[in-house]
Amino acid sequence: RPDAVVCGDPTVRFYGGGYLNHPDHRVAADVTLDAVFPSAETRLIFPELLDEGLEPHKVRAVFIHGSDRPDTFIDIADVLDVKLAALKQHKTQMGAWDPTEMITAWARQQGARRKLKAAESFRLMRLHES
Repeated sequence: RPDAVVCGDPTVRFYGGGYLNHPDHRVAADVTLDAVFPSAETRLIFPELLDEGLEPHKVRAVFIHGSDRPDTFIDIADVLDVKLAALKQHKTQMGAWDPTEMITAWARQQGARRKLKAAESFRLMRLHES
């Protein structure tokens, strides 16, 4: 029962002039948002889940990554190396390609927007207060 969910931005089809957002990423983001609201918090959509003891749950916040309108920046300077190491473990996706330069540049670019060395940016949707 998460208080917060992280997903991509299903509305962003391209970034700048040279990168198209993957269609599976858009779809995954879209179904994640649908699952958070209204599906997770109403008894009417999946009543069979009640028989399994799964009660509705209200997610408080959604952090939307890759938004063209970010409003929340999280300092990742101290964990950027951990992020890169984790990404490199996705061998079927990365192959021999080293994402260090690109990911570091993105993190620095986002960080510069808030005078941080490196950051992740999100559009924060506050759905419910605590």
